[in-house]
Amino acid sequence: MENKIEIKEKQKLGLGRLPEVIDFLKTLNLDIAVHDMENAKQYLLDVGHSLPLVRDGLDGIRASYDKRRDDLSVWFTNGFDNKNNETRIIVEKWISNNFLESDKF
Repeated sequence: MENKIEIKEKQKLGLGRLPEVIDFLKTLNLDIAVHDMENAKQYLLDVGHSLPLVRDGLDGIRASYDKRRDDLSVWFTNGFDNKNNETRIIVEKWISNNFLESDKF
């Protein structure tokens, strides 16, 4: 599977980078839960945690945001919580290759 969305320069994964993450997840043919980017960003600014990005049955990929540090965290639920899940490995590798490392996934 070829997933060619590469970022030109590694930067912190802040809220402004959410569209790039969503675009990459779309290349994996996942069921994207974000349909309105501005509403998604506002939710993260207001609430800060647990925005569903992907729904795949009971499995999911979510985002949380720390305003103070401008730190967007991507994390996994249920089946994607398994570190050996192929989709999780692909997503983690893409984030690691394209963004400065955060202290958590």
